[in-house]
This record gives sequence, C-alpha cells and structure tokens, in this order.
Amino acid sequence: MAKELAKELRRDLSRSFQIDRAKIDPEKRTVELAFSSETPVDRWGENEVLGHGEGEADLARLNSDHPLMLGHNESNPKDQIGVIESARIDGDKVGRAVVRFGKSALASEVFQDVQDGIRKLVSVGYDHTGIVSSEKDKTGRVTTRYRWQPTHIAIVPVPADMKTGVGRDNSQTVDSPQKPETDNKTEFMADKPVIEIDETKVRNEARADALKTERERQKQIREIANELSALKPDQDTNIRTLATEALNSEETADAFKSRAMNEMLKAKPVKPVLMADLGMDQRDQQTYSILRGIQSCLSRDSKQPASDTLEGQVHAELVKRNIGVSFGGFAVPTDAPVRCRPTRGMQRDLQAGVFGQGGASIATQLVTPIVEILRNRMVAMRLGVRAMAGLEGNVVIPRQTGAGTAYAVSEIAGLTVSNQVLDQIPISPKRVGATGQYSRLLLLQSSIDVENFLRDDLLKVIAIAWDRIILSGQGAADEPLGIMNTPGIGSVVFGATATYAKLVNFKTQVATANADVGEMAFVSTPATEGQLRSVAKLLTGATTVAAVALWEGPFGPDSPDGTVAGFRAASTNQIPNNQVLFGVFSEAIHALWGGYDVIVNPYSLDQQAEVRVTINTFGDVAVRHPQCFCVSADSGAQ
Repeated sequence: MAKELAKELRRDLSRSFQIDRAKIDPEKRTVELAFSSETPVDRWGENEVLGHGEGEADLARLNSDHPLMLGHNESNPKDQIGVIESARIDGDKVGRAVVRFGKSALASEVFQDVQDGIRKLVSVGYDHTGIVSSEKDKTGRVTTRYRWQPTHIAIVPVPADMKTGVGRDNSQTVDSPQKPETDNKTEFMADKPVIEIDETKVRNEARADALKTERERQKQIREIANELSALKPDQDTNIRTLATEALNSEETADAFKSRAMNEMLKAKPVKPVLMADLGMDQRDQQTYSILRGIQSCLSRDSKQPASDTLEGQVHAELVKRNIGVSFGGFAVPTDAPVRCRPTRGMQRDLQAGVFGQGGASIATQLVTPIVEILRNRMVAMRLGVRAMAGLEGNVVIPRQTGAGTAYAVSEIAGLTVSNQVLDQIPISPKRVGATGQYSRLLLLQSSIDVENFLRDDLLKVIAIAWDRIILSGQGAADEPLGIMNTPGIGSVVFGATATYAKLVNFKTQVATANADVGEMAFVSTPATEGQLRSVAKLLTGATTVAAVALWEGPFGPDSPDGTVAGFRAASTNQIPNNQVLFGVFSEAIHALWGGYDVIVNPYSLDQQAEVRVTINTFGDVAVRHPQCFCVSADSGAQ
C-alpha cells in the first residue's frame, strides 16, 4: 500500500480553475474554459511555475480528442462525460480549451449542473517534462519554471486545497479517508477472546505512514538538490531536472544523490580526443606531420594547413569537437606521435646558413640524426595520473568530505538525523607553452628528421613542464598547484639517513586515512635512488642482516621501475630537493582544454627569413583526495 500511495502522491499534479458561465453554449453543449496560468504554486517546498512561453507547454494530448472526465480517474471509462475539442495558449499566458459534453445520463446531469452554477470547478492534470529556469530570491526560496504537458481535464465537485491551486476530488486526496470496502469485522478463534479489527483505522494508519515516508523522501531529495545546486550553480537546471525525475519515481534520496553527482561529473566532456577517435587509421597516425602542417601554413600564408591535407582535416575535426575552445593556430591531437625519449628542452634560433645553428642539417650526405640534449624523465602519467582532456569552460568536481552517521538504538527509539558534507574541487585552464625561431630555409629544405627535432624542441618541453607541474607545481605566478604542495597531504621527516621504518611510514599514513584506494608508488630523484640502493634493509630485533637494499631492482634507463618497501619506485630530476613522494597517483588529475595549439608566425622575423613557431596548451592539476599522498619534509638522499 505504501508504494501505491507514493505513486498516487507523485502523479497527482493538478490545478483548479472556475468555469466562466458566459462561455457556455447549451445548443452545442460546449464550454470554453481556462485550465492553466503562470500563477506560482507552492509545491515540494518551492514555487512551481508552469511555463506558457513558446515550446514550454505541450498540448498534443489535449488536441487529440482527449476525454473530458468527471474527476481524475482516467482509467475508468464510465467517468468520461465529454471530449476536449481544442486547447491553446493565449497571449495573456493562460491555457484555454473548448470541451463538449456527451449526451449520456451522467454527462447530461453534469452539464446541467455546470449551466446552473452548481459545478463551478475544472481541474487539469499534468506532467513535468523539463525545467526552463530555476532562481532563488533573497530569502533563499526557489522558484522553478517547468516545461509541462497537460494530461487531462476534469470537472470536480470540491477542490482539496484552493489556496495552493491543487484541485482534486476529495476522494482522490491522500489525507481523506476512503470508505471501507466492508464494515468492521469480528474475528472468532477457538479458546481465544473476541478481537475486533477496525479495518478503516488500519487502512488510515497505513496510509498515514506511507504518506509520512514519501514526504520525508521528497524533502531529502529537495535538500540534496539545493545543496548540489549551491555547489555548482551553472548546473542548477540540470540538477533540478534530475530532482524532478526522482520525485516522480521511487528513487531513494541516496540513489538520487549518487546519480546527480555522477551526472555533474559528466556535465563537461572528459574523454580525450585522440587520433583514433578522429577516424585516423594506424597509417594516418604514423604519417601525421606537424612539420608538414607548418609548411602548409607558410606556403599559403595562413594560420591553418590546407583543408585537403591530413593536418588540415585533423584541425577542422578538433575544432568541431572542442566546442568553446579557441585555437590561435592549428590544433594538434594530444597523442600526436612523439617518438624520442622524454627530456628537458631549451629554445634557440636555427639558421640554415650557420653550420652550428641549423646549416649542419642541410648537407645531402648527412644521415646521422641531431644529437639530442639530455632532459628530465617524465614519470607522472607512467605512475597512473589520470588525464582529463577535451574540457570546456571552468569545471568543478563535487567531492564528499563528510558521511552520515549510523546509530545503535532500541527497537522503537528514533534515529538522529545526520547529513553528508560536500565541497568542490575547482579547475580552470592555465597556459603552458613554448616558442622557438627557425629559419624558413631549414623548415623547407632540411633533409633530416626535422619532424622529430621540432617535437623534441617544443612539444617535449611542454610535456616535461606539465610533468613537473603535476608533481611539484607551486600554485603561484599562474602555475597550477602540484601534488607535493597540495594542502592536506601527509608528511614524513627522515632527519638522517633513510631507514626501512621511515619508508614504511609513508604507506602507514596513507592507510590510516583510509586512502590506500589504489596502486601506490614512490617517486624521488636519482640521487635518492643511489642513496637508498646503498643502504641495507634493517629490521628491529633481527639477529642477522640480509644483503637487501632499501631500493631494489635493476639499473638502466630501459629497465623496469624498482621497488621500495614492496611498492613501485621511479626516479626523475623532476622532484625538487631530493624529496620523496608516495601515494595513489591515480587520485591526481591532469585536466586539459583542447589539444596542442600550434601558431606559425612568419611575419615578425620576416627580415631575417625566420619563422616563429609557438605551441600552447591549457590545463590544470587537481588532487581528488589529498590523504592519498605523503611527501618527505626533507631529503631522502642524506
């Protein structure tokens, strides 16, 4: 019964209006009546407004010869007393309909009562189909404007609540007791006293309990919707649409909250646009050339490659998929091939006529590639940092910081109400880029792999910069905040040479915070790695010492990562001050807006026949749970 009552309570959306007797045509047996307006109604703790603008009211059902009913029981064909001939929305934002009464005994009786002014009220039932807008006034009360569809029009004898505009038959209100199907019954049992069962009382008590439960469920859903809307105002309409769906279903408050938060996370596209997503097969991906895109720009005196080239087509598709992102040059996918080993870069002018600055690459017999500069290794993505690409606008990630409380109580004691606590992680695009100057002759005539050279000279610089920012960004001077400087992460002090107990303490702090939720790893510098490889693992109380170092595993740039205290360990010069960082790296997010933005400028250095190439990226760093990480306050290489 509780479930049936809940359905009745959710679907009973109706409003009542008085019939204008001047609009009655006795000969045609028709009445023109008003059935809706934009008058706000108090419903579910907010002001409900039914939109009467263009596209806000769907009158399709009323305009398809829908029945005119006596009361709201559409499932009973005996209650049909006429038909709705037409429905419309007039310029005064009022819904009006022309209804025609039938000639059955019941229809004739009701029509005569309408003419005599005995039956004065008409009620419209409706469904919400969406939300147009939702606003709060100075007192915090929400007024929501809905898209809606009227489902039926009914003649009703007495409205249940004229003040709120809800016009229902008394027999349809959940607060009104229904006539019992049978009289009170007396139950006789052998050798037992006579027990009288008041079925009306039992039924009403069950209805009251079900009504109380349903009202509490709706109250919780509304409170959650208000809470989430306050966290992310730009998603207010979406949240309230989800709330309306939940209120009109049997969804629990907890299930609604989980679904709403998931939808909020999906509100911005988070799937990276990769080369394969653009329809590029393996051959296209291998032949894609940033250099060829630059050459096309130079030959056409344009910022974008020709539309009939692979690079031009990729740019056009990326622009189409990254709505809201403005590219100053041509777009390059985030997974454009970068074949060489991760290293740190620098900028310099290259000239084909100077041997040491580009001319060395022009010799027709030269087959040896340019000797690369040595650069820092990138480790962040390798250790599991999540990439969130293709974003639009500023993004807020909802995060739960407090849970409800469970209590042990007696059988009939009431439970104390407890609430979840939410906050948000804001991320916004910050620019990281690099620029270099190249002679036009080098770009057009070089016979060696200038493609790889350009990638190393600019793209790798940017990639390595982001890797450092993810790990140790300062959060100042337009630089995103990295993991090591995020407030709330754990800390370990070595104080002297690192010991096995100190290294185990990293994991202990993460686990104590219930944050050991994924694969964990250490990362530090080569200096720290060298120190830990030369220190033996000593355990308190051990009578013998095994020849096992604190940092285990093979050496070499192509060797797998080592292990420290049983966890994966990597080294790179990206970590400052020989500190040691430990944690669940999948809890860190590298957010990117668009792909690489390559800008070719042949004008500012035209007198020197040089071309300036600038590559920009826009991104940010977020840590989902700071408790998932722990960093040393001092050097691990002491």
